[in-house]
Amino acid sequence: MNALRVTGWRVTAWIGACLVWCWVTTAHANALFRSFDLSVPGALPTRVIVTPSGEVWFVMTNANRIGRIQPDLEKMTEYEIPTKQSTPTDLLVDGAGMIWFVEQDANQLGRLDPKTLSFKEYNIPTFNSLPARMVWDGEGAIWFTEHYSNRLGRFDMSSGTFQEFPIPTPDSRPSGITMDQQGRVWFVETNGNKLGCMTPKDGRFTFEEHALPTAFSVPRDLVRDNQGILWLAARSHQELLSFDVTSHTFETFKLPSGGVIEGLAADKTGRLLYYSLGRTGKMGMFDTVKKVFTAFDSMSNNSRPFGVEVDAKGNIWYTDIAKNSLVKGNGESVSQLLNR
Repeated sequence: MNALRVTGWRVTAWIGACLVWCWVTTAHANALFRSFDLSVPGALPTRVIVTPSGEVWFVMTNANRIGRIQPDLEKMTEYEIPTKQSTPTDLLVDGAGMIWFVEQDANQLGRLDPKTLSFKEYNIPTFNSLPARMVWDGEGAIWFTEHYSNRLGRFDMSSGTFQEFPIPTPDSRPSGITMDQQGRVWFVETNGNKLGCMTPKDGRFTFEEHALPTAFSVPRDLVRDNQGILWLAARSHQELLSFDVTSHTFETFKLPSGGVIEGLAADKTGRLLYYSLGRTGKMGMFDTVKKVFTAFDSMSNNSRPFGVEVDAKGNIWYTDIAKNSLVKGNGESVSQLLNR
């Protein structure tokens, strides 16, 4: 079983604040994965997204850059964020193709225009709020969690203005965030051990909170599948949890292989959840219909998968913070694991 892994690079050009790299040498790895090594040692690639056009974008947290892979052109580009040591930790793409990201240490929300390669940054009103994760509402606003200031933030993309909403539970440490089909904002409270919900309606914003089934679960990531079910990981108990937003009920699934889930992503069918198991060097799948886990090794024993996303073709993209790389998992090969 053979696939390609990138092992060499050639600098092709500096364009403003971006550095363009081309893939020049390859080596065989395995049938599942292809790895794309980053240019800056210790860049700490954390979160990754795939746009509707198939481009892959990711944050290089320690390198203070936003990275871009254009698979069809076999080109990687890195863009330097204007604010030094801003510590980007999450990103998204809006309907116009703009890339938005949070800057934890700079306490800012940033935007990169992929066409003009221009940046714009916005200061979050609350000092040292530690913006963590973010979600676009599908219209004109970005919601994000403020991990230190215990608030939800809302950014109006047209006016460039912020609103901030204190979370009822003190020191809840909000992290993962998503939205449902009714426009409600859902988020996890890492310290509060709750799943929270903010309902914007007629200019009013109301909270509700749901205690997790087990104490001290330490939830962090949160995703919604295409059936509207929410999924989150209980890190301290090595569990995967689902939450029905209609019945307000949880279901708990114990991870058979152990490890801590670092990232979660749902495929477009709603049947499969993909997750990273951090220090174990493994990736995993959960079949939401059969309720079956499948775990498999990633690139090597020293791998540490972190953020994960699934593209429209079913390929898995994840960051590897130990290998300082982006990794693409072949969707067809991975899906065959389900039929074994």
